Amino acid sequence: MDGSLQQLIDQQVTPQVQHYFTRFLEAGNGLVIEGVHVFSGNDVMVAGTILEAGVHLALTAPDDETRSHFLNRIGNAADFLVHTETQTWGILFAVRALCRLQEKGLLERAISADTLEGFRSKLDWRTFVRQDDLTLMGLPTNYYGVALGIAGYREQLGWDQSGTAAQFYDRLMALIDAHSGRCGYMDDTPGDGRFDLYSVSVPAEMYGRFRAAGLPVPERLRVLFRRSVDLFLHLANTRGHGFSYGRSIGAYGDFLGALAVAAADGMLSSDEMELAYAFQVMSARKMMSFWWDGEMRSFNLWEKGRRTDGYRHKGRILEVNLGLFQKLIEANQNWNRAGFRDRLPARDFAERLAALPPFRWFPFADGTYERGLAIIRDREHVISLPVINGGRNAYTAGPYLPIPHENQVLEATPGTSGHPQLIPRLTLADGSSVMPISFMKRIQQRELDGVWELSYELDELCKAGEAEPVAFSGLRAVTLYRFSPGMIERTDTFFPHGEPVGVREIAMEFVTSAAGPRVEGNRVRFDSGPVSAFTVVGLNLVQVENVTNQEEYQTSHGPQHTRTVWSSGRVSLEAPVTVNWVLTTRSASRLDQD
Repeated sequence: MDGSLQQLIDQQVTPQVQHYFTRFLEAGNGLVIEGVHVFSGNDVMVAGTILEAGVHLALTAPDDETRSHFLNRIGNAADFLVHTETQTWGILFAVRALCRLQEKGLLERAISADTLEGFRSKLDWRTFVRQDDLTLMGLPTNYYGVALGIAGYREQLGWDQSGTAAQFYDRLMALIDAHSGRCGYMDDTPGDGRFDLYSVSVPAEMYGRFRAAGLPVPERLRVLFRRSVDLFLHLANTRGHGFSYGRSIGAYGDFLGALAVAAADGMLSSDEMELAYAFQVMSARKMMSFWWDGEMRSFNLWEKGRRTDGYRHKGRILEVNLGLFQKLIEANQNWNRAGFRDRLPARDFAERLAALPPFRWFPFADGTYERGLAIIRDREHVISLPVINGGRNAYTAGPYLPIPHENQVLEATPGTSGHPQLIPRLTLADGSSVMPISFMKRIQQRELDGVWELSYELDELCKAGEAEPVAFSGLRAVTLYRFSPGMIERTDTFFPHGEPVGVREIAMEFVTSAAGPRVEGNRVRFDSGPVSAFTVVGLNLVQVENVTNQEEYQTSHGPQHTRTVWSSGRVSLEAPVTVNWVLTTRSASRLDQD
């Protein structure tokens, strides 16, 4: 639909929130959505989103009678939900909902004293953080941000003495100092180099939680937040796509609410606000058109060729729906505070996008190994190239490989690992495999006559198939990317570290949503889809396969259609060996017309 963000909330979001909240109240423990038994124990976050849904309906009610009705229903919901297992994010959502009621003087009116006491005991950061040393219980480091939010809201509710939220902030800053230093981004692992959406979002989330809890925002956090906002602004596009690599993205990566927080707090220039607001409206429209499935009456992350990782499984369907609605609601509230209520997106949005720089490098870490993200803007395409390490159990996963990523154009398959997508995999004489990933150093960028180059070196390759990255010192490599209009090129050159290295095979895959492959020597042309051609030098084409109906190759946005496999055969690496590929893309505007 066209229109403002407020219109989308009023016409599409709030009615669906009311639908789900009413279904919960009617069915209770027996609630089933899309064949999923919501309270079977597979969703430990849903209670918090249900409370937030009820609070939204009460606080936006058109009159006192309707508000009283929803406050009574919140009380009924709370009496049930206090006995439901709730963990991590679900705890955060729940205490945030309670604080919103408290701010309006409605908490005790809506929820009984006994139920509040039950929540006080249950909704606690100590369920996933050890109290004695404030270490996480086997969770990624972004959960310190969750704990910080819970601690701040508990202090606001009068359940804890002040000070714990500040301790979690100090813990997060210490992690950033240790693993990112002056770059100022959070490693989602304890030092492996997994910088993803959560790494960029955590400063924004902390900033918002300090604000919501009425705590003064540290100046350093303000600086880090602004840095994250700058990165998000450079992802802006007319198609509503957001973050395109890493775990648990898809719909969750598309809507970047940090932009609304920055706008509400006066951190953006007037030009940036117009750009950010238009981008948010485009993302919201995508949310309610592409991600929302009217037949399912649900956001669809799992069916009809779409796939997500195991973390955001379909057993969380109600929490996913209410959680995504809440993201839209919060962003709209922030844009309203920024003076954009009922505002239409800027008519010159496309021109504003065209004025953004065609290449930006955002350094994440500059220690022993260098990490960062390149954002390349080519016509309507916005390509992300993460030069990172996915860390334990994810370093060979497609969503973390140092390859170009773009939603609906160059997408990795969630929840799978080991495919050599766009990266050569060398099988050694002993049967083990190595890849030029994880251990990147000496990253350089330059522009020459409209062509952007990014290169890095690896003094050792990375063994594939281990639980975590393990260095192989027998070979080193240099990787060079070149980006020009409509074209991406990658060249890998492998060097022996002394003695020749026997290689059974160098293999690589390219799996794409493009269809209609036509083989022309070492080039494959495609009749339709975002990629028009793919050419390889240094390997031979050995297989072209239709994978449309293979679940293994489904992405967040839908199925891939074509898999090409390339191989060298046996090689003795006595001298440098080079593998080169060139990928050409169609314009996004043409894809919209197809």
